[in-house]
Amino acid sequence: KQWYQRRVRGHSQEMNTLFRFWSFFLRANFNRKMYEEFRALAVEDARAGARYGLECLFRFYSYGLEKRFRSDIFRDFMDETLSDFDHDNVYGLEKFWAFLKYYKGDSNRLKVNIRITKLLEKYQTLDDFRREMFPEAYGLPPRTHTTSYSENKNEASAARTSSSSSTSERNRT
Repeated sequence: KQWYQRRVRGHSQEMNTLFRFWSFFLRANFNRKMYEEFRALAVEDARAGARYGLECLFRFYSYGLEKRFRSDIFRDFMDETLSDFDHDNVYGLEKFWAFLKYYKGDSNRLKVNIRITKLLEKYQTLDDFRREMFPEAYGLPPRTHTTSYSENKNEASAARTSSSSSTSERNRT
């Protein structure tokens, strides 16, 4: 952790390697302390404008929960997905959508936050996410980014808190 604090956030190949390692290692060898450090540092980097660690965290959530479902990690996945969305990003939402689509376990265990369920209604395919992230490639006007990761963290946190209390079970087709 000291080494991490001395480096410039988001500009370290060593940290990117560590994020990638954690994303793969924790899927098969879950360790709570390691996971918590991974999550905290990934979110900290994202607040500083570097998203690679957060994207690795989302890949861990999506693929790791497919491999072994943990309800507490699933709740963290929902929290980080909403936070990411509240900061004008859909990467987390895309990974959450993919998890729901490909999860082969007991779907009754998935108590999906009602807000996430509503957000996902407009996305039917991966291409729907691509259109949102890269509209120019589809002949659409460019996205306008309204917030940075750190600008609205208090509002985003308040929105997550109010919406996380109401969850719904996702109907699987």
